[in-house]
Amino acid sequence: MVKCPCKDCVCIPICKLKEYPILIRNCEEVWNYLSNPFPSWSFTDKEKVVQRENGRISMVHKILKPTNWQLTYDEYNRVIVENQVRSCNWTFYY
Repeated sequence: MVKCPCKDCVCIPICKLKEYPILIRNCEEVWNYLSNPFPSWSFTDKEKVVQRENGRISMVHKILKPTNWQLTYDEYNRVIVENQVRSCNWTFYY
């Protein structure tokens, strides 16, 4: 299992304040951790959906405790990143 790059990072106080798109754009370590390997999932395959639900994005969220984005789940138990971006919300599905 690949260790989350945020675990021992000295940038946690800075990164926890970043909006989600800025975090993944500015930190190559987080981007690589979240996107590689990128497990496949579908709406009907419950086992693979659970794999994403308990996946890497949850670990990054748990370690960073971000102030500008949060994780929720949809009716299919897919992970959803809800990002507060100034006057609008952005939603990212995993």
